Amino acid sequence: MKTHTEPERTTAPAAEAAPPAPVPQGLRLAPPPFQLKASGTATASPAPRPEPGRYFHAHFPIQRQEAPAEAAIGLDPETEAMLAALTGPDLTPPAFEVIAATTQAQNSAGELTDRIAQLWRRQRIQVDAAARMVAEGDPRRGAPHATQSNSALDPEALQPQWVVYIGAWNYRGRSSDLEDVRQHLRRGSPIQQALRGSYDRVINVVNPTADQMGTQIFDAILALHAASSEGQVAELTVYFEGHGGADGIAGVDWSDLTFEDMRTYARLARDFDIHMTYILDTCNIGSMVNFAQAEETSDLAAQLEGQGAAADPALQQHLESIRTLGQQTFLIGRAINLIYSWRGSLGDSRQHDRIRSCYQIITEALQQLRTHLQSDEVYLSGEAIDHIETLIEPLQAVIDGLGDRPRNRGEMNRLRRRIAPLVDFLNDSVNQSLRFLRRRIQAADQPPA
Repeated sequence: MKTHTEPERTTAPAAEAAPPAPVPQGLRLAPPPFQLKASGTATASPAPRPEPGRYFHAHFPIQRQEAPAEAAIGLDPETEAMLAALTGPDLTPPAFEVIAATTQAQNSAGELTDRIAQLWRRQRIQVDAAARMVAEGDPRRGAPHATQSNSALDPEALQPQWVVYIGAWNYRGRSSDLEDVRQHLRRGSPIQQALRGSYDRVINVVNPTADQMGTQIFDAILALHAASSEGQVAELTVYFEGHGGADGIAGVDWSDLTFEDMRTYARLARDFDIHMTYILDTCNIGSMVNFAQAEETSDLAAQLEGQGAAADPALQQHLESIRTLGQQTFLIGRAINLIYSWRGSLGDSRQHDRIRSCYQIITEALQQLRTHLQSDEVYLSGEAIDHIETLIEPLQAVIDGLGDRPRNRGEMNRLRRRIAPLVDFLNDSVNQSLRFLRRRIQAADQPPA
C-alpha cells in the first residue's frame, strides 16, 4: 500500500464569486506563477526543463506533426452541415488514458464508483486498476457499459501518483439529484478510503464551476511536476463525478469543461513528464474515449512517418482501417448523444431538422461501417466482425421502424439501448487493433538479427 498524505479539500467559492483567470492558451514551457488551491500556499513555478516531455517521450518515441485534413465521409449537404456540431478529435499527439463509466448512449447512477470502492475494500485493488477491471468486464445486469481507451504505460513505473477527485452535486436549480456524489465526498466514505490507499496525494475539489475545474487540474500539473524527481514520469488521475455527457463534464454552473479542454490539459501534462488518466463517472461520456484513441492513433502515425520509405505499406493500411473504424464509432456515439441532449424537443417541429440530421448521420455511419467490415482493408478477426454484425442487425431493425427520426422518448430510448453495446464493442475493437498495430510497428523498428 502506498504512503499518503491526508486528502485535501477545496470547496469552490459561491457561484456569484468572480471566476478565476483563464488558463493561458498555448502554454508549454514557461507557465506563470500559480497557487495550488488544495494546499492554500503559494508556490513558484518550477523552472522549465530544456526538453519538455523528455522522459515521457522515452516511452513514446514520437514526432509532433500537424494532422492532415479530414476526408469527407460522403454525406448529403444537409448532413455535412450538421457535422460542424459533430467535429471529432483530430489526430495529433500525445496519448493519455480515459476510463468512462458509460458509452455515449447511457446514463450513470454511480455504478463505476461503487464497483471501484468494492474492489478496493475486498481486494485492495488500486483505483485506476479497479476502474480498468470494471471497464474490461461485462456490465452487471442493469448497469451501463463502462468503456476505456488503451493504457499505454506500465502504471507501476509512474511515480509519484496523485489524484484530483472532483465531486459536483450542488448544481444550480438541482441541488438534490446527486446525493450519492455528496456522500462520496465524506471523509470516511468507501471511495475516499480507496483514494487515500491508492495515491500519494489526494486533492478533493467540491462543487466547482467548469473554470474552477480547469484551474485545479492546471495547478495540480504544475505542483506534481515540481514534486517529481528528474528522470521520473509521474501519474495524475483526474476523477470526476457529476453531470456531463454532450460536450464534456459540467461544473455546477452548467458550463462544460469540454473534451478539447481535457485533451489540452493532458497534452500540457505530457510536456511536463506526467501521464494523465481520466476516470469519468457521469452520463453519456464515451466520446472522451474516442479522443484518447485518436491521440494514440497519431502517435503510431508519427512512428510510421519516422520510418520513411522503409515503412511497410501494410502498416499504413492498418492505420487507415483504425481511423475508419474510430471515425464511424465517434459519429454514431456523438450523434445519439446530441439527440439525447435534445430529448425535451423531440416533438417540437422547430427542432425536427437537426434531430433528423443527427439521425441520418447514424444511418450513414452504419452504412460506412458495414462497407468497411466487408472490405479487405479491415484488421479485425472474423469473430469480431461477426459480433459487430450481430449488434448492428437489431439496431438496423429499430432504425428501419423509426422512419426519418425518433419522434418521442420511447423511440429514442430504443435507439440508445441498441447503440450502447455496439459503440462499447467498437471501442474495444479499436483498442485491440491499436495494440496490434503498435506491436507490428515496434517489430518493424527492430534491427535485423
